[in-house]
Amino acid sequence: MRSAAPVMTFVDTSEQYLIVSLSQNTVRHVEPGNSVEVALGLYPGTALAVRVTLDDFSADMELPIGARGAAAIFSERGKPLRISRQVTIRMYTWLNYF
Repeated sequence: MRSAAPVMTFVDTSEQYLIVSLSQNTVRHVEPGNSVEVALGLYPGTALAVRVTLDDFSADMELPIGARGAAAIFSERGKPLRISRQVTIRMYTWLNYF
């Protein structure tokens, strides 16, 4: 007897969000309201300053499942490194043109 196999997948697109991998030591300093900068390979030359839940994400930009990028969360503890991290995010997005 054959078992049933899935024939389609449903994807809920009512909300867009990002999954960001953070170390255990880093995540303990992240708080609601911290600013976040995101650069997606899909949109070279664009650094997105958004909340991780993408509340401020432009409605005309698509975010396909599996899109990759880089993100930085700026907490109070990391203030001395903020500028260097912003430069790194912008370099990442500029390199996506190539």
